[in-house]
Amino acid sequence: MSACWLIFQRCECCEAVWAEVMHHRPQALQCTEVRWLKCAPTASRQVAALAQIYTLHAGEHEALNLCMALPDALLLTDDTAARLAAKTLGIRAHGSLGLLIRAIRRRQLRKSQVLALLQQIPLQSSLHIRPGLLAEIIRQVNESPDVQ
Repeated sequence: MSACWLIFQRCECCEAVWAEVMHHRPQALQCTEVRWLKCAPTASRQVAALAQIYTLHAGEHEALNLCMALPDALLLTDDTAARLAAKTLGIRAHGSLGLLIRAIRRRQLRKSQVLALLQQIPLQSSLHIRPGLLAEIIRQVNESPDVQ
């Protein structure tokens, strides 16, 4: 699921992640509403150490390196280990669900739009999320006020 285009106008993407997206979801990079910037991050010893501890893949490793170079960066990942490594490094991180909730708070999407996207996850996404957790998120969004 790529709600990125609904929320961000610019996305910096490291080489390894770019290659993964080109292989698995090339249509995501064709979105004209987002300015995609392919970057080659500088390696960080801190990130290298955490990559071993959390057994991160190349894309997660490079994305964390990129975030270290960009102090206001927000790491977009649904990988729990990558989010834990980001937290250790003081990097803000959100997964798909967090992005959708953030879009409501920032008045970028209406509650009804987010509910429709959440309901599509099991049908149209490769995101693996426990059905109980998804149901709980949908319940919470349903019960939240719709900001105008």
